[in-house]
Amino acid sequence: MNPRRKQVLCTQIMAFAFLLTGCAGFDGSRDDMTTWGVKSLVENQSFQKIDLAQELDPAGQITTNPDANIKLNQKNLRLAFNKFYIDLKPQSDNDKMLGRNRVQERILGASQDRCNEYFTFLDGFDAETNFMLGSLTTAVAGAGAIFTQVDTVRALSGIAAIFSGVRSEFNEDYFANQTIEVIRKGIEARRAELYRTIKSNQSKGLSNYTVEEAIKDAIDYHGACSLTAGLLKLGKSLERVENPGLKDTERAVKLAQKLNKTMGIDTGTMKISGLTGPVSTNQTVDVKAEGGGVLEKAVSTNTEVAIAELSPDLRGAKIKGVSPGETIISFEDLGGKVYNLAVKVENKLTITGDTDFEVGIAKSWAVSDLGAKSKSESTNSLIATFDKSTGQLNPKSPGRTLITITNDKGQVGTKWVKVQNGFKLDEATDEITLIVGGPAKTVKAQGGVSPIKTLTTNSDKIAEVDTSTGQIKAASPGIAVVTFTDNGKKAGLRVKTENAIAIHPIKATLDPNDPSNNSVTVSLLTGGAFNNSSPKSGPNRTITISNNEATITALTPGAGTEEVITFSDTRGMKASILITITK
Repeated sequence: MNPRRKQVLCTQIMAFAFLLTGCAGFDGSRDDMTTWGVKSLVENQSFQKIDLAQELDPAGQITTNPDANIKLNQKNLRLAFNKFYIDLKPQSDNDKMLGRNRVQERILGASQDRCNEYFTFLDGFDAETNFMLGSLTTAVAGAGAIFTQVDTVRALSGIAAIFSGVRSEFNEDYFANQTIEVIRKGIEARRAELYRTIKSNQSKGLSNYTVEEAIKDAIDYHGACSLTAGLLKLGKSLERVENPGLKDTERAVKLAQKLNKTMGIDTGTMKISGLTGPVSTNQTVDVKAEGGGVLEKAVSTNTEVAIAELSPDLRGAKIKGVSPGETIISFEDLGGKVYNLAVKVENKLTITGDTDFEVGIAKSWAVSDLGAKSKSESTNSLIATFDKSTGQLNPKSPGRTLITITNDKGQVGTKWVKVQNGFKLDEATDEITLIVGGPAKTVKAQGGVSPIKTLTTNSDKIAEVDTSTGQIKAASPGIAVVTFTDNGKKAGLRVKTENAIAIHPIKATLDPNDPSNNSVTVSLLTGGAFNNSSPKSGPNRTITISNNEATITALTPGAGTEEVITFSDTRGMKASILITITK
Protein backbone atom coordinates (compact mmCIF):
# COMPACT_ATOMS: atom_id res chain seq x y z
CA MET A 1 0.00 0.00 0.00
CA ASN A 2 1.45 3.35 -0.98
CA PRO A 3 2.14 5.86 1.85
CA ARG A 4 -0.50 8.35 0.65
CA ARG A 5 -3.28 5.71 0.66
CA LYS A 6 -2.16 4.42 4.08
CA GLN A 7 -2.35 7.96 5.52
CA VAL A 8 -5.86 8.52 4.15
CA LEU A 9 -7.04 5.14 5.45
CA CYS A 10 -5.71 5.77 8.95
CA THR A 11 -7.34 9.22 8.99
CA GLN A 12 -10.69 7.71 7.98
CA ILE A 13 -10.45 5.06 10.70
CA MET A 14 -9.59 7.68 13.31
CA ALA A 15 -12.54 9.81 12.23
CA PHE A 16 -14.84 6.79 12.41
CA ALA A 17 -13.58 5.97 15.91
CA PHE A 18 -14.15 9.51 17.18
CA LEU A 19 -17.60 9.51 15.58
CA LEU A 20 -18.36 6.25 17.37
CA THR A 21 -17.33 7.64 20.77
CA GLY A 22 -19.56 10.64 20.25
CA CYS A 23 -22.32 8.43 21.65
CA ALA A 24 -20.76 9.01 25.08
CA GLY A 25 -22.02 12.55 25.08
CA PHE A 26 -25.71 11.84 24.53
CA ASP A 27 -28.02 13.91 26.68
CA GLY A 28 -30.03 11.61 28.99
CA SER A 29 -30.86 14.34 31.50
CA ARG A 30 -34.18 15.61 32.83
CA ASP A 31 -35.06 18.59 34.99
CA ASP A 32 -34.83 16.48 38.13
CA MET A 33 -32.04 14.05 37.24
CA THR A 34 -29.13 13.29 34.92
CA THR A 35 -27.67 10.05 33.61
CA TRP A 36 -25.35 9.99 36.62
CA GLY A 37 -27.88 10.64 39.41
CA VAL A 38 -30.71 12.73 40.82
CA LYS A 39 -30.42 16.48 41.18
CA SER A 40 -30.66 18.28 44.50
CA LEU A 41 -34.11 18.47 46.09
CA VAL A 42 -33.49 22.04 47.21
CA GLU A 43 -32.81 25.09 45.07
CA ASN A 44 -29.07 24.62 45.47
CA GLN A 45 -27.82 27.90 44.04
CA SER A 46 -29.27 29.83 46.98
CA PHE A 47 -28.98 26.96 49.48
CA GLN A 48 -25.24 26.52 48.86
CA LYS A 49 -24.48 30.25 49.03
CA ILE A 50 -23.62 31.10 52.64
CA ASP A 51 -23.73 34.70 53.85
CA LEU A 52 -21.97 34.15 57.16
CA ALA A 53 -22.99 37.55 58.49
CA GLN A 54 -26.66 36.74 57.94
CA GLU A 55 -26.28 33.33 59.62
CA LEU A 56 -24.72 35.00 62.66
CA ASP A 57 -27.42 37.70 62.66
CA PRO A 58 -30.72 36.08 61.56
CA ALA A 59 -32.51 39.42 61.99
CA GLY A 60 -30.71 40.56 58.85
CA GLN A 61 -29.36 43.80 60.29
CA ILE A 62 -25.81 42.95 59.23
CA THR A 63 -25.01 41.50 55.80
CA THR A 64 -22.10 41.30 53.40
CA ASN A 65 -22.14 42.13 49.69
CA PRO A 66 -19.78 40.42 47.23
CA ASP A 67 -19.66 43.65 45.21
CA ALA A 68 -18.75 45.77 48.23
CA ASN A 69 -15.30 46.79 49.40
CA ILE A 70 -13.39 43.90 51.06
CA LYS A 71 -12.59 45.95 54.16
CA LEU A 72 -16.25 46.89 54.54
CA ASN A 73 -17.27 43.23 54.34
CA GLN A 74 -14.59 42.30 56.87
CA LYS A 75 -15.88 45.01 59.21
CA ASN A 76 -19.46 43.78 58.83
CA LEU A 77 -18.36 40.22 59.49
CA ARG A 78 -16.66 41.28 62.73
CA LEU A 79 -19.82 43.13 63.75
CA ALA A 80 -21.89 40.02 62.99
CA PHE A 81 -19.67 37.86 65.22
CA ASN A 82 -19.93 40.41 68.03
CA LYS A 83 -23.72 40.70 67.61
CA PHE A 84 -24.04 36.90 67.74
CA TYR A 85 -22.52 36.86 71.23
CA ILE A 86 -24.40 39.98 72.39
CA ASP A 87 -27.78 38.55 71.32
CA LEU A 88 -27.04 35.33 73.23
CA LYS A 89 -26.04 37.02 76.52
CA PRO A 90 -29.44 36.87 78.27
CA GLN A 91 -30.16 33.36 77.03
CA SER A 92 -29.48 30.05 78.74
CA ASP A 93 -26.51 27.81 77.94
CA ASN A 94 -28.78 25.49 75.92
CA ASP A 95 -29.99 28.43 73.80
CA LYS A 96 -26.43 29.58 73.19
CA MET A 97 -25.36 26.09 72.15
CA LEU A 98 -28.41 25.81 69.88
CA GLY A 99 -27.59 29.14 68.19
CA ARG A 100 -23.98 28.09 67.55
CA ASN A 101 -24.96 24.62 66.34
CA ARG A 102 -27.57 26.04 63.95
CA VAL A 103 -24.94 28.24 62.27
CA GLN A 104 -22.61 25.25 61.98
CA GLU A 105 -25.27 22.87 60.66
CA ARG A 106 -26.32 25.45 58.06
CA ILE A 107 -22.77 25.37 56.65
CA LEU A 108 -22.61 21.57 56.90
CA GLY A 109 -25.91 21.21 55.01
CA ALA A 110 -24.70 23.42 52.17
CA SER A 111 -21.43 21.46 52.10
CA GLN A 112 -23.26 18.14 51.86
CA ASP A 113 -25.41 19.40 48.98
CA ARG A 114 -22.36 20.59 47.04
CA CYS A 115 -20.43 17.40 47.83
CA ASN A 116 -23.30 15.37 46.35
CA GLU A 117 -22.98 17.44 43.17
CA TYR A 118 -19.23 16.74 43.17
CA PHE A 119 -19.87 12.99 43.36
CA THR A 120 -22.24 13.25 40.38
CA PHE A 121 -19.63 15.25 38.46
CA LEU A 122 -16.91 12.67 39.20
CA ASP A 123 -19.18 9.82 38.08
CA GLY A 124 -19.86 11.54 34.77
CA PHE A 125 -16.28 12.70 34.20
CA ASP A 126 -14.83 9.24 34.88
CA ALA A 127 -17.46 7.31 32.94
CA GLU A 128 -17.44 9.52 29.85
CA THR A 129 -13.64 9.71 29.63
CA ASN A 130 -13.14 5.98 30.13
CA PHE A 131 -15.95 5.19 27.67
CA MET A 132 -14.44 7.47 25.04
CA LEU A 133 -10.87 6.18 25.36
CA GLY A 134 -12.02 2.56 25.74
CA SER A 135 -14.23 2.82 22.67
CA LEU A 136 -11.40 4.34 20.62
CA THR A 137 -9.11 1.50 21.66
CA THR A 138 -11.73 -1.13 20.79
CA ALA A 139 -12.66 0.50 17.48
CA VAL A 140 -9.10 0.86 16.23
CA ALA A 141 -8.04 -2.57 17.48
CA GLY A 142 -11.11 -4.09 15.81
CA ALA A 143 -10.25 -2.35 12.55
CA GLY A 144 -6.76 -3.86 12.78
CA ALA A 145 -8.30 -7.31 12.77
CA ILE A 146 -10.14 -6.54 9.49
CA PHE A 147 -7.14 -5.48 7.40
CA THR A 148 -4.44 -7.87 6.19
CA GLN A 149 -1.70 -5.44 5.09
CA VAL A 150 1.17 -5.66 7.60
CA ASP A 151 1.85 -1.91 7.60
CA THR A 152 -1.84 -1.10 8.10
CA VAL A 153 -2.21 -3.59 10.95
CA ARG A 154 0.97 -2.29 12.57
CA ALA A 155 -0.25 1.32 12.34
CA LEU A 156 -3.68 0.47 13.79
CA SER A 157 -2.15 -1.57 16.60
CA GLY A 158 0.09 1.37 17.48
CA ILE A 159 -2.85 3.75 17.54
CA ALA A 160 -4.85 1.35 19.73
CA ALA A 161 -1.88 1.07 22.10
CA ILE A 162 -1.69 4.88 22.32
CA PHE A 163 -5.37 5.18 23.25
CA SER A 164 -5.00 2.37 25.78
CA GLY A 165 -1.95 4.05 27.29
CA VAL A 166 -3.70 7.42 27.51
CA ARG A 167 -6.60 5.75 29.30
CA SER A 168 -4.23 4.05 31.73
CA GLU A 169 -2.39 7.32 32.44
CA PHE A 170 -5.71 9.11 32.91
CA ASN A 171 -6.82 6.60 35.55
CA GLU A 172 -3.41 6.61 37.22
CA ASP A 173 -2.88 10.39 37.38
CA TYR A 174 -6.45 11.39 38.25
CA PHE A 175 -7.71 8.49 40.32
CA ALA A 176 -4.60 6.45 41.28
CA ASN A 177 -6.13 3.43 39.52
CA GLN A 178 -9.05 3.41 41.96
CA THR A 179 -12.71 3.29 40.98
CA ILE A 180 -14.92 6.29 41.72
CA GLU A 181 -16.92 4.10 44.10
CA VAL A 182 -13.83 3.39 46.21
CA ILE A 183 -12.70 7.03 46.17
CA ARG A 184 -16.18 8.15 47.18
CA LYS A 185 -16.08 5.76 50.14
CA GLY A 186 -12.75 7.30 51.15
CA ILE A 187 -14.22 10.81 51.05
CA GLU A 188 -17.33 9.75 52.97
CA ALA A 189 -15.24 7.93 55.59
CA ARG A 190 -13.06 11.01 56.16
CA ARG A 191 -16.09 13.32 56.42
CA ALA A 192 -17.79 10.86 58.78
CA GLU A 193 -14.73 11.03 61.08
CA LEU A 194 -14.88 14.83 61.10
CA TYR A 195 -18.65 14.85 61.65
CA ARG A 196 -18.37 12.56 64.68
CA THR A 197 -15.92 15.03 66.21
CA ILE A 198 -18.25 17.93 65.33
CA LYS A 199 -21.29 16.25 66.96
CA SER A 200 -19.20 15.61 70.07
CA ASN A 201 -18.17 19.27 70.22
CA GLN A 202 -21.77 20.45 69.77
CA SER A 203 -22.56 19.29 73.32
CA LYS A 204 -19.92 21.65 74.75
CA GLY A 205 -20.75 25.04 76.18
CA LEU A 206 -20.05 28.20 74.18
CA SER A 207 -17.00 29.03 76.32
CA ASN A 208 -15.38 25.68 75.47
CA TYR A 209 -16.47 25.58 71.82
CA THR A 210 -16.90 29.03 70.31
CA VAL A 211 -18.87 29.82 67.16
CA GLU A 212 -15.54 30.62 65.47
CA GLU A 213 -14.28 27.11 66.27
CA ALA A 214 -17.57 25.63 65.04
CA ILE A 215 -17.26 27.48 61.72
CA LYS A 216 -13.61 26.37 61.38
CA ASP A 217 -14.62 22.73 61.88
CA ALA A 218 -17.41 23.11 59.30
CA ILE A 219 -14.87 24.51 56.81
CA ASP A 220 -12.55 21.54 57.48
CA TYR A 221 -15.52 19.21 56.89
CA HIS A 222 -16.24 20.91 53.56
CA GLY A 223 -12.58 20.71 52.51
CA ALA A 224 -12.64 16.93 53.02
CA CYS A 225 -14.88 16.58 49.96
CA SER A 226 -11.96 16.37 47.57
CA LEU A 227 -10.16 13.81 45.42
CA THR A 228 -7.00 14.19 47.54
CA ALA A 229 -8.88 13.54 50.79
CA GLY A 230 -10.50 10.42 49.33
CA LEU A 231 -7.22 9.04 47.97
CA LEU A 232 -5.36 9.75 51.23
CA LYS A 233 -8.03 7.98 53.25
CA LEU A 234 -7.92 5.09 50.78
CA GLY A 235 -4.13 4.87 50.94
CA LYS A 236 -4.15 4.53 54.72
CA SER A 237 -6.95 1.98 54.54
CA LEU A 238 -4.82 -0.13 52.22
CA GLU A 239 -1.79 0.12 54.46
CA ARG A 240 -3.32 -0.54 57.86
CA VAL A 241 -6.79 -2.03 57.58
CA GLU A 242 -6.86 -4.35 54.61
CA ASN A 243 -3.31 -5.73 55.08
CA PRO A 244 -2.76 -5.83 51.30
CA GLY A 245 -0.20 -7.65 49.27
CA LEU A 246 2.90 -6.16 47.69
CA LYS A 247 1.06 -4.68 44.70
CA ASP A 248 -1.45 -2.69 46.76
CA THR A 249 1.21 -1.57 49.23
CA GLU A 250 3.43 -0.29 46.39
CA ARG A 251 0.42 1.53 44.97
CA ALA A 252 -0.35 3.21 48.31
CA VAL A 253 3.30 4.27 48.73
CA LYS A 254 3.42 5.55 45.16
CA LEU A 255 0.24 7.53 45.74
CA ALA A 256 1.60 9.14 48.89
CA GLN A 257 4.88 10.02 47.15
CA LYS A 258 3.02 11.53 44.21
CA LEU A 259 0.80 13.65 46.45
CA ASN A 260 3.76 14.75 48.56
CA LYS A 261 5.74 15.68 45.45
CA THR A 262 2.81 17.65 44.07
CA MET A 263 2.27 19.51 47.36
CA GLY A 264 5.97 20.10 48.04
CA ILE A 265 5.98 18.07 51.26
CA ASP A 266 9.11 16.67 52.86
CA THR A 267 8.60 13.24 54.45
CA GLY A 268 11.83 12.91 56.37
CA THR A 269 12.21 11.52 59.89
CA MET A 270 9.59 13.08 62.16
CA LYS A 271 10.21 14.25 65.70
CA ILE A 272 7.69 15.85 68.07
CA SER A 273 9.15 18.60 70.24
CA GLY A 274 7.69 20.83 72.93
CA LEU A 275 6.65 18.29 75.58
CA THR A 276 9.23 18.35 78.40
CA GLY A 277 7.36 16.61 81.20
CA PRO A 278 3.94 15.75 82.63
CA VAL A 279 0.95 17.82 81.57
CA SER A 280 -1.34 19.26 84.23
CA THR A 281 -5.09 18.75 84.06
CA ASN A 282 -6.71 21.54 82.04
CA GLN A 283 -3.28 22.61 80.75
CA THR A 284 -2.61 22.99 77.01
CA VAL A 285 0.87 22.36 75.59
CA ASP A 286 1.94 23.26 72.04
CA VAL A 287 4.09 20.68 70.24
CA LYS A 288 5.75 20.86 66.83
CA ALA A 289 6.60 18.27 64.18
CA GLU A 290 10.27 18.63 63.26
CA GLY A 291 11.91 16.98 60.26
CA GLY A 292 8.56 15.63 59.10
CA GLY A 293 5.86 16.72 56.72
CA VAL A 294 2.41 18.16 57.12
CA LEU A 295 0.46 16.28 59.81
CA GLU A 296 -2.67 14.44 58.73
CA LYS A 297 -3.96 13.45 62.16
CA ALA A 298 -3.20 13.31 65.88
CA VAL A 299 -5.09 10.67 67.86
CA SER A 300 -5.08 9.91 71.58
CA THR A 301 -5.50 6.30 72.70
CA ASN A 302 -7.36 7.56 75.78
CA THR A 303 -9.26 10.82 75.32
CA GLU A 304 -10.29 10.80 78.98
CA VAL A 305 -6.65 11.44 79.88
CA ALA A 306 -5.58 13.85 77.12
CA ILE A 307 -6.77 15.08 73.75
CA ALA A 308 -4.84 16.44 70.76
CA GLU A 309 -5.91 18.94 68.12
CA LEU A 310 -3.85 19.78 65.04
CA SER A 311 -2.71 23.38 64.68
CA PRO A 312 -4.06 25.41 61.72
CA ASP A 313 -0.77 25.12 59.79
CA LEU A 314 -0.77 21.29 60.31
CA ARG A 315 2.86 21.50 61.47
CA GLY A 316 2.07 20.88 65.12
CA ALA A 317 -0.70 20.28 67.63
CA LYS A 318 -2.14 21.31 70.96
CA ILE A 319 -2.19 18.63 73.67
CA LYS A 320 -4.66 19.26 76.50
CA GLY A 321 -4.64 17.38 79.79
CA VAL A 322 -8.09 16.13 80.79
CA SER A 323 -7.64 13.91 83.85
CA PRO A 324 -4.76 12.07 85.58
CA GLY A 325 -3.31 9.07 83.78
CA GLU A 326 -1.17 8.09 80.79
CA THR A 327 -1.96 7.93 77.10
CA ILE A 328 -0.25 7.71 73.72
CA ILE A 329 -0.72 10.44 71.09
CA SER A 330 -0.14 9.06 67.57
CA PHE A 331 0.94 11.68 65.02
CA GLU A 332 0.82 10.81 61.33
CA ASP A 333 1.97 12.85 58.33
CA LEU A 334 0.67 12.76 54.77
CA GLY A 335 3.39 10.30 53.80
CA GLY A 336 2.03 7.77 56.28
CA LYS A 337 4.90 8.08 58.78
CA VAL A 338 3.75 7.68 62.39
CA TYR A 339 5.33 8.95 65.61
CA ASN A 340 3.95 7.98 69.02
CA LEU A 341 4.31 10.39 71.92
CA ALA A 342 3.79 9.20 75.51
CA VAL A 343 1.83 11.74 77.56
CA LYS A 344 1.39 11.72 81.31
CA VAL A 345 -1.23 13.92 82.96
CA GLU A 346 -1.10 14.91 86.62
CA ASN A 347 -3.33 16.89 88.97
CA LYS A 348 -2.06 20.06 90.62
CA LEU A 349 -4.84 19.65 93.17
CA THR A 350 -5.36 16.30 94.85
CA ILE A 351 -8.98 15.13 95.08
CA THR A 352 -9.65 12.25 97.45
CA GLY A 353 -12.99 10.47 97.49
CA ASP A 354 -15.25 7.96 95.77
CA THR A 355 -15.85 7.94 92.02
CA ASP A 356 -18.94 5.69 92.03
CA PHE A 357 -22.24 7.11 93.29
CA GLU A 358 -25.95 6.41 93.53
CA VAL A 359 -28.50 9.06 92.52
CA GLY A 360 -29.36 11.34 95.44
CA ILE A 361 -26.70 10.02 97.85
CA ALA A 362 -24.04 12.72 98.29
CA LYS A 363 -20.54 11.94 99.56
CA SER A 364 -17.73 14.17 100.77
CA TRP A 365 -14.53 14.85 98.87
CA ALA A 366 -11.25 16.08 100.33
CA VAL A 367 -9.52 18.62 98.08
CA SER A 368 -5.98 19.80 98.81
CA ASP A 369 -5.54 23.60 99.10
CA LEU A 370 -9.20 24.41 98.39
CA GLY A 371 -9.51 28.20 98.75
CA ALA A 372 -12.53 30.39 99.45
CA LYS A 373 -12.72 31.48 95.80
CA SER A 374 -12.32 28.03 94.32
CA LYS A 375 -14.50 27.17 91.33
CA SER A 376 -16.06 23.85 90.37
CA GLU A 377 -17.25 22.79 86.93
CA SER A 378 -18.97 19.63 85.66
CA THR A 379 -18.97 18.60 82.01
CA ASN A 380 -22.61 17.62 82.58
CA SER A 381 -24.22 19.32 85.58
CA LEU A 382 -27.36 17.20 85.13
CA ILE A 383 -25.34 14.13 86.15
CA ALA A 384 -23.39 15.49 89.12
CA THR A 385 -22.00 18.68 90.65
CA PHE A 386 -19.49 19.50 93.39
CA ASP A 387 -20.52 21.91 96.16
CA LYS A 388 -17.32 23.54 97.43
CA SER A 389 -19.13 25.09 100.41
CA THR A 390 -20.03 21.65 101.80
CA GLY A 391 -17.29 19.65 100.10
CA GLN A 392 -19.86 17.18 98.78
CA LEU A 393 -20.33 15.58 95.39
CA ASN A 394 -24.04 15.63 94.55
CA PRO A 395 -25.14 12.87 92.10
CA LYS A 396 -28.36 13.67 90.17
CA SER A 397 -28.88 11.26 87.26
CA PRO A 398 -27.12 8.24 85.69
CA GLY A 399 -24.05 8.81 83.54
CA ARG A 400 -20.39 9.86 83.63
CA THR A 401 -19.10 13.38 84.04
CA LEU A 402 -15.75 15.06 84.67
CA ILE A 403 -15.53 17.35 87.71
CA THR A 404 -12.91 20.12 87.43
CA ILE A 405 -11.95 22.12 90.53
CA THR A 406 -9.79 25.25 90.29
CA ASN A 407 -8.47 26.99 93.41
CA ASP A 408 -7.50 30.64 94.05
CA LYS A 409 -3.96 30.04 92.77
CA GLY A 410 -5.13 28.66 89.43
CA GLN A 411 -4.21 25.09 90.36
CA VAL A 412 -6.52 22.49 88.82
CA GLY A 413 -7.70 19.04 89.84
CA THR A 414 -10.06 16.71 87.99
CA LYS A 415 -11.93 13.51 88.76
CA TRP A 416 -14.28 11.35 86.68
CA VAL A 417 -17.57 10.45 88.36
CA LYS A 418 -19.93 7.59 87.55
CA VAL A 419 -23.53 7.81 88.76
CA GLN A 420 -26.03 4.93 88.83
CA ASN A 421 -29.66 4.64 89.88
CA GLY A 422 -30.44 3.13 93.26
CA PHE A 423 -33.23 1.07 91.68
CA LYS A 424 -34.27 0.38 88.11
CA LEU A 425 -36.97 2.18 86.16
CA ASP A 426 -39.01 0.71 83.34
CA GLU A 427 -37.07 2.92 80.90
CA ALA A 428 -34.26 1.31 78.93
CA THR A 429 -32.28 4.57 78.75
CA ASP A 430 -31.22 7.30 81.16
CA GLU A 431 -32.99 9.99 79.12
CA ILE A 432 -36.39 10.32 77.45
CA THR A 433 -37.60 12.93 74.96
CA LEU A 434 -41.03 14.55 75.16
CA ILE A 435 -42.73 16.99 72.81
CA VAL A 436 -44.37 20.19 74.04
CA GLY A 437 -48.12 19.75 73.58
CA GLY A 438 -47.65 16.03 73.02
CA PRO A 439 -48.70 13.07 75.20
CA ALA A 440 -47.40 12.64 78.75
CA LYS A 441 -45.11 9.76 79.69
CA THR A 442 -45.80 7.48 82.65
CA VAL A 443 -42.67 6.10 84.31
CA LYS A 444 -42.72 3.31 86.91
CA ALA A 445 -40.31 1.09 88.78
CA GLN A 446 -39.13 -1.79 86.61
CA GLY A 447 -41.59 -4.68 86.73
CA GLY A 448 -43.90 -2.64 88.96
CA VAL A 449 -42.57 -4.53 92.01
CA SER A 450 -42.97 -1.56 94.32
CA PRO A 451 -44.75 1.75 93.74
CA ILE A 452 -42.71 4.92 93.46
CA LYS A 453 -43.41 7.06 96.49
CA THR A 454 -42.40 10.55 95.32
CA LEU A 455 -41.37 12.31 92.13
CA THR A 456 -39.65 15.67 91.90
CA THR A 457 -38.15 17.74 89.11
CA ASN A 458 -35.45 20.39 89.13
CA SER A 459 -37.50 22.56 86.77
CA ASP A 460 -41.28 22.32 86.55
CA LYS A 461 -41.12 25.00 83.85
CA ILE A 462 -39.50 22.41 81.59
CA ALA A 463 -41.11 19.15 82.73
CA GLU A 464 -44.32 18.95 84.78
CA VAL A 465 -44.62 15.93 87.07
CA ASP A 466 -47.85 14.44 88.44
CA THR A 467 -46.80 12.73 91.66
CA SER A 468 -50.09 10.83 91.96
CA THR A 469 -49.84 9.11 88.57
CA GLY A 470 -46.14 9.23 87.76
CA GLN A 471 -46.83 11.14 84.55
CA ILE A 472 -44.24 13.51 83.10
CA LYS A 473 -45.32 16.18 80.59
CA ALA A 474 -43.23 18.61 78.53
CA ALA A 475 -43.86 22.26 79.41
CA SER A 476 -41.15 24.10 77.46
CA PRO A 477 -37.93 23.19 75.62
CA GLY A 478 -34.95 22.21 77.75
CA ILE A 479 -33.54 19.42 79.90
CA ALA A 480 -34.74 18.58 83.41
CA VAL A 481 -33.95 15.80 85.87
CA VAL A 482 -36.85 13.93 87.46
CA THR A 483 -35.94 12.14 90.69
CA PHE A 484 -37.90 9.07 91.85
CA THR A 485 -37.79 7.93 95.50
CA ASP A 486 -38.79 4.52 96.80
CA ASN A 487 -37.99 3.09 100.25
CA GLY A 488 -34.97 5.34 100.68
CA LYS A 489 -33.55 4.51 97.24
CA LYS A 490 -33.47 7.07 94.43
CA ALA A 491 -33.42 6.99 90.65
CA GLY A 492 -32.85 9.89 88.28
CA LEU A 493 -34.16 10.30 84.75
CA ARG A 494 -33.12 13.11 82.39
CA VAL A 495 -36.07 14.50 80.47
CA LYS A 496 -35.35 16.31 77.22
CA THR A 497 -38.25 18.41 75.97
CA GLU A 498 -38.56 19.74 72.43
CA ASN A 499 -40.95 21.91 70.49
CA ALA A 500 -43.07 20.23 67.82
CA ILE A 501 -42.48 23.29 65.64
CA ALA A 502 -39.44 25.56 65.58
CA ILE A 503 -39.78 29.03 67.07
CA HIS A 504 -37.27 31.67 68.13
CA PRO A 505 -36.58 32.56 70.86
CA ILE A 506 -37.66 29.87 73.33
CA LYS A 507 -36.82 32.00 76.40
CA ALA A 508 -37.07 35.73 77.07
CA THR A 509 -36.91 38.14 80.03
CA LEU A 510 -39.10 41.27 79.81
CA ASP A 511 -38.94 44.47 81.88
CA PRO A 512 -42.22 46.46 81.81
CA ASN A 513 -40.36 49.58 82.98
CA ASP A 514 -37.88 49.46 80.11
CA PRO A 515 -39.44 50.38 76.71
CA SER A 516 -36.43 48.92 74.90
CA ASN A 517 -36.92 45.53 76.55
CA ASN A 518 -40.62 45.25 77.36
CA SER A 519 -41.53 43.05 74.39
CA VAL A 520 -40.25 40.12 72.35
CA THR A 521 -41.22 38.92 68.87
CA VAL A 522 -41.57 35.16 68.51
CA SER A 523 -40.92 33.96 64.95
CA LEU A 524 -42.29 30.73 63.50
CA LEU A 525 -39.30 29.22 61.66
CA THR A 526 -40.92 26.13 60.18
CA GLY A 527 -43.30 27.81 57.72
CA GLY A 528 -47.06 28.10 58.04
CA ALA A 529 -48.74 30.52 60.43
CA PHE A 530 -49.68 30.83 64.10
CA ASN A 531 -53.24 30.04 65.16
CA ASN A 532 -54.80 33.42 65.97
CA SER A 533 -57.14 31.95 68.57
CA SER A 534 -54.36 30.70 70.85
CA PRO A 535 -52.93 31.77 73.18
CA LYS A 536 -54.83 34.59 74.87
CA SER A 537 -53.42 37.70 76.54
CA GLY A 538 -52.97 37.58 80.33
CA PRO A 539 -53.10 40.06 83.20
CA ASN A 540 -49.36 40.82 83.02
CA ARG A 541 -48.80 40.71 79.28
CA THR A 542 -50.49 41.03 75.90
CA ILE A 543 -50.02 38.90 72.80
CA THR A 544 -50.41 40.15 69.24
CA ILE A 545 -50.31 37.54 66.47
CA SER A 546 -49.63 38.35 62.82
CA ASN A 547 -49.18 35.37 60.48
CA ASN A 548 -45.85 33.76 61.44
CA GLU A 549 -44.89 36.25 64.16
CA ALA A 550 -46.27 36.85 67.66
CA THR A 551 -45.34 39.84 69.85
CA ILE A 552 -45.47 39.44 73.64
CA THR A 553 -45.52 42.77 75.53
CA ALA A 554 -45.16 43.17 79.32
CA LEU A 555 -47.70 45.53 80.87
CA THR A 556 -46.93 48.39 83.27
CA PRO A 557 -46.93 48.04 86.19
CA GLY A 558 -45.82 44.45 85.99
CA ALA A 559 -45.48 41.76 88.58
CA GLY A 560 -42.51 39.43 88.91
CA THR A 561 -43.82 36.37 87.09
CA GLU A 562 -42.50 33.41 85.14
CA GLU A 563 -44.77 31.43 82.86
CA VAL A 564 -44.76 29.11 79.89
CA ILE A 565 -46.73 30.38 76.89
CA THR A 566 -47.69 27.70 74.40
CA PHE A 567 -48.40 28.63 70.79
CA SER A 568 -50.04 26.44 68.17
CA ASP A 569 -49.89 26.78 64.41
CA THR A 570 -52.74 26.34 61.94
CA ARG A 571 -51.97 22.61 61.74
CA GLY A 572 -52.35 22.14 65.49
CA MET A 573 -48.61 21.66 66.13
CA LYS A 574 -47.35 23.30 69.34
CA ALA A 575 -44.32 25.15 70.69
CA SER A 576 -43.61 26.95 73.97
CA ILE A 577 -41.60 29.92 75.16
CA LEU A 578 -40.58 30.58 78.77
CA ILE A 579 -41.29 34.24 79.66
CA THR A 580 -39.94 35.99 82.76
CA ILE A 581 -41.44 39.39 83.62
CA THR A 582 -39.38 41.38 86.10
CA LYS A 583 -40.84 43.64 88.76
